[in-house]
Amino acid sequence: MIKLENASIDSRVQVERFTLSEKSCGVIGPNGAGKSSFLKMIAQLEDFQGSIICEGDVAYCGDASSLQSDMLASEVLFYARGNKAQNSDFLNHLIKHFNFTTLLNRPVSTLSGGEKQRLNIISIFYYDCDYTLLDEPTNYLDPIYVDLLSEFLKSWEKSLFIVSHNLNFVIDNCQQLLAFNDGCVSFDGKTSKALDDKAFDKVFLKEFNYQSFDGRRYIL
Repeated sequence: MIKLENASIDSRVQVERFTLSEKSCGVIGPNGAGKSSFLKMIAQLEDFQGSIICEGDVAYCGDASSLQSDMLASEVLFYARGNKAQNSDFLNHLIKHFNFTTLLNRPVSTLSGGEKQRLNIISIFYYDCDYTLLDEPTNYLDPIYVDLLSEFLKSWEKSLFIVSHNLNFVIDNCQQLLAFNDGCVSFDGKTSKALDDKAFDKVFLKEFNYQSFDGRRYIL
């Protein structure tokens, strides 16, 4: 369980009350609305006021494009497990799924932005926490890897938070939706209800075209 009451980081983000009620929660909003601050508050990466109850361990995955380490990618993955026992079968599954085998012996500093992001994603899931917080996970990824990430998330059995400006990625992968405007929550409920109510229009001050095809709902 994750539950917040009167939680805030100064004026950047303020959450009167929130409970994770589904396996995965998408976090959306305009630039500077408080999305990343919300994730960092849950992960307790920044000082906050109020109450946060989290039953389980948490891993935060931010933007990896600025990584300039001389470590090999394989070394990063070894240390990504933290103090947990290594699980070679699981790691090999992640490496194969995200097509990373040929990059293992490359220094991190020589990887492209998209390759670093794939390394970041593999690392955070190899850490294998109860709650994984993904902050703009599709940044720098080619479309094929966005699809592979979505495929993986659908098979992941633990809880997720996903901050993304790729709204259809959020719709596809999150059953719960939390929206921020000016640091405050403007929507909290099921993703299906957000689509029914056309809540995306209010969040982004834009009239979207709501579509459904072959059982999948999306917006344009």
